[in-house]
Amino acid sequence: MNRNPTGKGGFGERPEDINRSGTWNPRMTFSFQCRRFMNMTVEEFKSWKELTADKDKTMVEELAYVAVLKARTEFRERQEVANRTEGMPKQSTDLTTNGKDISPVLVKFIDKNIDESTND
Repeated sequence: MNRNPTGKGGFGERPEDINRSGTWNPRMTFSFQCRRFMNMTVEEFKSWKELTADKDKTMVEELAYVAVLKARTEFRERQEVANRTEGMPKQSTDLTTNGKDISPVLVKFIDKNIDESTND
């Protein structure tokens, strides 16, 4: 069964989107760049902006740099960077009511199309 009989769509129409190398580049992710900046010494971090020419920077590097820079002084930004680099903190859910366990609920489905005399 041919699900695309016209052959249009996907990489046929947009060959520029094909990843010809066949590999994913983790260096181009926001979380990778945030980790990179967070692992720099304070001196390296402060001098990165001046030492790297704008023509050599990617947008993801620039955005990660600004996020880590803001994280030094803003608590919300610090949370965002930490969540992206270390993962969200685990949250537990208590399924009790006032400290008591919730009792199981019995649900019975009734099908009106079936003769009730045959059902238990």
